[in-house]
Amino acid sequence: AKATRPDINYAVQQVSKFAEAPNQSHWMAAKRILRFLKQTSLHGITYSAEHSQQLILHGYADADWAEDRDDRRSTSGYVFFLAKAAVSWSSKKQVTVAQSTMEAEYVAVNEAAMEAVYLRKVMDDLEFPQTQPTIIYVDNQPAIFLSENPTFHARAKHIDVKYHYIREVLAQDKVELRHCSSASNLADGFTKPLSREKFRKFYREVLNIEHKWGC
Repeated sequence: AKATRPDINYAVQQVSKFAEAPNQSHWMAAKRILRFLKQTSLHGITYSAEHSQQLILHGYADADWAEDRDDRRSTSGYVFFLAKAAVSWSSKKQVTVAQSTMEAEYVAVNEAAMEAVYLRKVMDDLEFPQTQPTIIYVDNQPAIFLSENPTFHARAKHIDVKYHYIREVLAQDKVELRHCSSASNLADGFTKPLSREKFRKFYREVLNIEHKWGC
């Protein structure tokens, strides 16, 4: 399931796992999401007019390694911004079991790169061409190193070929990876539960609003 508001995307993705046979805790979680939506019903995504003339696409990618306790699959997340607010986002479980944090992050970066290339094509169609590589911020240095060094085989030879797409778009200068701290990675809220304070920051940033917190 994909929520139409980025701030609840992870929560909706989590409760949707139990849609076929929910228990009481799942119903409570779903009701909490609905209460939150009701209390913030007037809060939508706000795009800043002062940034509308210089639409530079950029994004964040993250993963939570072995997050699912049943099958030990990781959760990938990414979010892309234009005019200071989110325009595309995703939170979903990876289809294979990653053997390390680095591998989980590498898969997440690959998924974000595919979305970046698609968004760049959309921007071209809208006559806002992206003349520079689209920056994707990642908080895992080994994943960046693996992406930028195709000859580094020892830790990548078991990874499915399709996840090496990131190397192609890096070579074509369509995407650029940059390191950021975990605290400033805005894709964090698409991969794991956040504390109240972290969620407030995440909420403000992805929606680009100065809200009055009432929940």
